Amino acid sequence: MVIILQVGDASDGTNATPAVPAIVRNDAYFLNALGDRWAKDQGIFQPGQTYRLDRLPAGYGGFEKNRENSKHVDRYLYGHPNGVMRSLNEAFPHFKYLQENGGAIGCDCKLCSGKKPVKTRVSSGSPAVRTQAPVKQKRKSILTHGGYLSDSSEPGRSRQVDEEGMVDVYRLLLDKVKEAGTEGSVLEMFADQVSPDWRAGHELVEELLSKKDPMYSPRYGELVLFTRSGPENIHPRWEAGVVTQLPVEPISDEDLLGVPPTKTHNVSYSGFRVEPMPEPNSNQKQYSSQHKYVPLHCIRPLSLWRDCLKGDAGSQTHPTLRHALTVASSFCTVGPIKFQGTWPSASLYMRGCFIGPELVVLGDTVRLLPRLSDDQDSVTDIMIISSIRLRFVNMDEANDDDYDGEIPYNTCLHVLGKAYTLNPAKGYRGEDTKPTLPRPDLAIFGTWYPMVDPDETKAKLEIPFARILGKCFEESAMKAWLSPPATTPASSFQAVNARPMTPYKPDLSRGLEAVREARQYSADNDVRIDRESEKSWFWAETRIEQLDLHEVNGRFVGVKDQTRDKIQMRAWRQALKVLDGKKGSSEAYAAAIREREVIQQSQSQQVEEAFGMMGGAAQQADSGTEGEASGRAGGEVGIVEIEDDDVAETEPQGDTMDVDDLPPSQATPKNGMLTSIPKPIDLSDDEEDQDELMTGWGIRGT
Repeated sequence: MVIILQVGDASDGTNATPAVPAIVRNDAYFLNALGDRWAKDQGIFQPGQTYRLDRLPAGYGGFEKNRENSKHVDRYLYGHPNGVMRSLNEAFPHFKYLQENGGAIGCDCKLCSGKKPVKTRVSSGSPAVRTQAPVKQKRKSILTHGGYLSDSSEPGRSRQVDEEGMVDVYRLLLDKVKEAGTEGSVLEMFADQVSPDWRAGHELVEELLSKKDPMYSPRYGELVLFTRSGPENIHPRWEAGVVTQLPVEPISDEDLLGVPPTKTHNVSYSGFRVEPMPEPNSNQKQYSSQHKYVPLHCIRPLSLWRDCLKGDAGSQTHPTLRHALTVASSFCTVGPIKFQGTWPSASLYMRGCFIGPELVVLGDTVRLLPRLSDDQDSVTDIMIISSIRLRFVNMDEANDDDYDGEIPYNTCLHVLGKAYTLNPAKGYRGEDTKPTLPRPDLAIFGTWYPMVDPDETKAKLEIPFARILGKCFEESAMKAWLSPPATTPASSFQAVNARPMTPYKPDLSRGLEAVREARQYSADNDVRIDRESEKSWFWAETRIEQLDLHEVNGRFVGVKDQTRDKIQMRAWRQALKVLDGKKGSSEAYAAAIREREVIQQSQSQQVEEAFGMMGGAAQQADSGTEGEASGRAGGEVGIVEIEDDDVAETEPQGDTMDVDDLPPSQATPKNGMLTSIPKPIDLSDDEEDQDELMTGWGIRGT
C-alpha cells in the first residue's frame, strides 16, 4: 500500500536544470526516498507500507545519469540556490527544514551552511567510524533557469582533503585506476610526498617493521602485561601497558628467565619502557605518566592474561587490564609499500597491522582461529605471513566523491601467506598431503601438513584479518612463561601466575579463550564500535587513535597535540615544497611562517597584558596607605583568571601481485617483483569468517 504525504508550499527552489543532455529528469527516486525518510522521522512509518511525497518542493527537480559500462546510476537534486544535492543525505535535512519552518532561513544543511558531510569508513568486521570534516564555505554556483553559467557541464566533486587540509592520496591513486580503465593497470611504489608525517617517518617505520627480533620480544606500540615488582616477588600485580621504548641491547632466550649478567646497561637502556594503558573513550589519562622500565622476564603477552590472573579476586585486577581489553576489537594498518589496481578493484600492500594488542608484520608466524565448519574448537592452523593487503573493491558501484555522503568505495583487509595444519584432512591434497615442518620448534605440537602447494612459490592462502588469533610465539618463550622454574620457590612462582603451577604442556590453543573473551568484551564496551550497524570492530587511522592515547613518552599526541593545527600543517607542506624545489613555494612558506608568528605573538601579547593587569593591581595594593587598604578590604576586588587557549566477505580479486613480485624490467633498486600469482585460496567459507566490507576512504599511514 502506498501512502501519499502532502508537501507544504514553502520552498526556495530556483528551477535550475543541468545543461548536460546525459542527465535526465526523473523525480521518482527522491519522491520515494524522501517520503520514506520523512515518515520515519515523523514516527509514522509502518513496516510493509510505502511512503511517497505528492510532489517535490516548488523549483526542485530530480535528475539521474547512468554510468558507462556500469549498472550504477548517479542521482542529483537540482533547485537549491547554492548548488546541487548529490545524495539523499544532503537533500533530506534541507527538505525537513523547509517543511518544519516554512522557509530556508537558518537552515544548517550542507549547502546552506557550507559544512562538509561526515565522512564514514567501515572496517572489515568493524563499525562505521565517523569523523567530522572541516567546515569550509563552498563556492556558490551561479544558476539560471536554463542551467549552469560556468565552464563546468556537470556537478563537480569537492576537493578531496581531510580535516588537516591533507590531500587524500588514496583517492588520487583510485582516480588513476579509474582513468586506466578495465584494460589498463596501475602499479606504483607508495609515496605520500605532500604528507609531513610520511616524509618524516616512513624510513623509521620501515626500519622498525623490518627488525628480526624474536617474536616473543615486545614491539613498539604493542599492549602487554607487566609487573613492577618482578617475578621474584611473592605478590606481584600484573598491569597492562603500551610499549613505548625498546632496549638498546639485543634480546635473547636468556632474557626470558632473568637479567643476563652480560648486560652492560641498566634497565633504562636494556629494558622496555611500558606506559600503563589509560582508559579509552575518556579524558582521564593519568596512567600514561606512571611509566616503568622493566626487563623482558617481567613482561607477558596480553593473550595470556587469563593464565597470569586466574585465581585473582576481581578487586585485585588492575584497572589497566580492563582498559586494554576494551580495545581488543580494533585494528589499524602501518607501513604502506605499494599500490596496484585494475578497474574496478585495487590493493594497497602494507608492512604490518595492529590487531588488538599485537603488531603482526611480514614474515610472522600467526595462529588462526578455528572456523565454525571445523569439527574441533581448538587451534590447528598457522600461517607464515607474506602479504598484508588493503583491498579496494566494487569501485564501479561507488561514487568518486568520498565527502558527499553518497555511496563510497568499499575496502577489506586481507592477510596472505603459506598455511600449515595439524589436521591432515585440511592439507592441500587431503589425506595424501606430505608432511612439512614450517618451523623447527613447532615439531613439538605434532605433524604439520601444508594447506597450499609448497612447491608453488606463488600459491598462498588468503583470509580476513579477523581470522588471526595472534602471534605463534617461540616454544622457548611459552615454556619460560608457563613453567615453574626449578630454582624458584613454589610459593613465589605461584604468586606471579596467580594459580598453582603444573608442569608445562605444549598447547597451540593457549590463550584462545582469553582472546575470544577480550574481543567480545571490546565489542560490548568500546563506544567507538557501531553496534547499531551490527559491527564488531573499530578501524583506526593510527595506533594513537586505536588506543585513544593523549601522551606518549611525555609528549602530547593525537587530539592533544597542539602543534598540529591547520596553519602549522600548511607551513610544513610549504616547507616540503621548498625542499623539493617547487616554484613559488619559498614565498608561500615564508607567508605561512609569518601568519603563524602573528598568531603566536597575538596570543603572547594577550597573556602578557593579563599578567600586567594583575601585577599592576598588586603593586597598587602594596603602595596604598593603611586606610586605603582597610577601605578596599570591604569592597569588591576584580580577579583576572588566565586560562589556556582552546587550542564483504569478498572473493579474492583475481591475480594479484605480491610485495616482492615485479618483473626485472620494472624492478626498482629496493624491490624485485613478479607480474602475477595464482588466485589465492580463501579459508573464510562460513558465517564466522564473513569479511564485512569497509566503506570509505583509506587509512593515512607512515
